[in-house]
Amino acid sequence: MTNEIIALAGAVIATIAVAVAVWQVGVNTKGVDRTNSLPVISGAFDEFRSEVFQDHLRNVWNNAPDSVPDGGFQTLPDGWRSSAYIVAYFFEYLGVLIAYKLVPQDFVIDFSANMIMRSWRVLDPFIQGERAYRREHATGGVSTGFVSHFEHLVALTLDEHGHPVEGTIQQRIGLKKLDRT
Repeated sequence: MTNEIIALAGAVIATIAVAVAVWQVGVNTKGVDRTNSLPVISGAFDEFRSEVFQDHLRNVWNNAPDSVPDGGFQTLPDGWRSSAYIVAYFFEYLGVLIAYKLVPQDFVIDFSANMIMRSWRVLDPFIQGERAYRREHATGGVSTGFVSHFEHLVALTLDEHGHPVEGTIQQRIGLKKLDRT
């Protein structure tokens, strides 16, 4: 009987030790993930704030062509096409990083939701035009997709009713507001 109690106590202690070890690995992994994502996030911030990227954003937002050409992005006016590619692919890459959980979703959405949505609203008809062009002209197994991770990122910025989620994120993280009454 004593041996059974000792064996049971040993099993309980071993189970607790394994549980603590698993918990510790989880805590350490989250810390490593955060550490690994910091250079990526820092680079995104640097690009986001750069004068060159801001110029491309303004160009996309303020100078969009009046109509969507039949030939996809390649037939857009040169200067605007360049800005459209740069902006679309910047948000595409952020969407890829989020989809593969390399950067925190809430973090990216909290700092960039307005720019994401503003850019999407301007670029969406041209993106749909590029997708249609690719569907019509793709051959030999070439993907007809175009900036699908950007679209995913846009969808993440809205709740199920189409309302922005950054307020919910800010509330969840405990972001304080000034009392304006």
